Amino acid sequence: MARCSTSSFLAARELFRLNRAGQSKRVWLCAPADQRETLRALGLPLQIEVRFVSLRLATGELEVLVTTMLIGLSHLSLISDGE
Repeated sequence: MARCSTSSFLAARELFRLNRAGQSKRVWLCAPADQRETLRALGLPLQIEVRFVSLRLATGELEVLVTTMLIGLSHLSLISDGE
C-alpha cells in the first residue's frame, strides 16, 4: 500500500478531483517500455491490477492510497526479509 500525490497516477488525480472519501477505483497499470525486458528477466508481470481508495483524514485532508490486487504471492519471494 502506498500514498498517492495529487500529481501521480491518472486514477489518483481523478479521486482527488472528486474530493470525496470512500471512493474506490480499480485499474490495470502497465510497465513502461524501457523496463519490460528487466521485468521479463525477473519473471515479473508486465501489468498489475491495483485499487485506488480515497479517505478523509482527521485534519479534513483527502488521502488517496493504492494497493495491488494480487492473488498469488509467488513473485514476492524476490523481497528479502533481512534473514
